[in-house]
Amino acid sequence: LLPRLADLHLQALDALLYQMFKEGRFHSDPHAGNIVITPTGEVVFIDLGSAGQVEDARIPELRKFFGGFISQSGELVRDSVRAFVPDLDDAQLARIMDTIQTSGLDNRDKFQRILVLISEGGRAIDEGFEKFLKALATGAYLGRELPPERVAPSIFAYTNS
Repeated sequence: LLPRLADLHLQALDALLYQMFKEGRFHSDPHAGNIVITPTGEVVFIDLGSAGQVEDARIPELRKFFGGFISQSGELVRDSVRAFVPDLDDAQLARIMDTIQTSGLDNRDKFQRILVLISEGGRAIDEGFEKFLKALATGAYLGRELPPERVAPSIFAYTNS
């Protein structure tokens, strides 16, 4: 990415992480068409028609899921998914972990596949968690071409607070 474009991607990713892990209210479709750059260079999300929200008390579970996804910790993923979808059985959770650990899939595909696995059989999903997974799937493209050392501080700041 061009240096300025990379900075904008990082700013958008940072804003999305802040929304998710600090506010519990977030844009659930953060693609380039829903981002505007102001004359002062700030990133602003538009088209909030598909915004997601979780109760403040559930934000730690979002952090736990994302931290488990990043670290590939089956225990963190299992506990956090069960907080939002309590009727998942161990076999379904194992398939989710297999998806997380699958190389050859980018993170967007992994988040989308996790959402499909969770909703199999018409299972009800907490609406906030569903939109969180959709936001992660779309938002994965904000950081896809950034070097990990540029993305890691934002991820660490919001998932470990």
